[in-house]
Amino acid sequence: MARDRRGRSRSGSRARATGRRFRAIGFGFVVVVLALAAVPGWRAWWRWGESNPLRRGLAALESEGCVGCHRAPDGAWRWRADGGSPESLAAVEDALRRGRPVTVGLGPAMPAAVVQSGSAAERRLVLAVGITSGLVGIPDEPELAVGYEIAVEAGCFSCHGALGAGGIPAAGTVTGEVPGWHGRAFDGDRGEASRIRQAVAEGARQATLPWARSRGERLAMPAYSEVLDSTEIDAVVGYVEWLRHEAIVTAER
Repeated sequence: MARDRRGRSRSGSRARATGRRFRAIGFGFVVVVLALAAVPGWRAWWRWGESNPLRRGLAALESEGCVGCHRAPDGAWRWRADGGSPESLAAVEDALRRGRPVTVGLGPAMPAAVVQSGSAAERRLVLAVGITSGLVGIPDEPELAVGYEIAVEAGCFSCHGALGAGGIPAAGTVTGEVPGWHGRAFDGDRGEASRIRQAVAEGARQATLPWARSRGERLAMPAYSEVLDSTEIDAVVGYVEWLRHEAIVTAER
């Protein structure tokens, strides 16, 4: 009987240990499933918060079919049959409302847009054409123009999107994209200028998904204090603030 009790005791211990292992595996599986399910939800929430006039305008070019005629295979935008840029935002608005006839040897006719005149959809399209043609976002003021030129030379728009619109994919990050300059990354923060200056000077790193981190997929903004002096950094910050609070707001009206 003693041997039998010891045998049952050892068997019970093994069963309990096996049960604990299965529970641990099950718990780990649930955690992984919840994490995988949470990532798309978090990214959708982030994209909603990052929505801004620039992104909505650029998306409108896709949804209204403008890309088919006005974007070349190399990605360059072509807004006039002769290759030039529109004269003004008013000219863009007129073209959307009235269309344009065939110009022999230079391109097909452009129909009037189906969006309602004076609507938010029309304003988005006008703004988007202004962004891609240089009518919006390039300042005349010398100090601001210097900041814009530095941003171009530093490659800021290649990561942050046209005029900082955001939306550039970053697969290994929690948000799934590089933050723009017009969304939740800075909105509502009174210290936004200091935060922008700190990011430019010291660089920044985005939160990375654990499985992407193990593969070395990290997204980091370099510290530009190593290549720009304080005056140049101030010029970039001034340009970004002008873009956020004056240029885009004025163009969208």
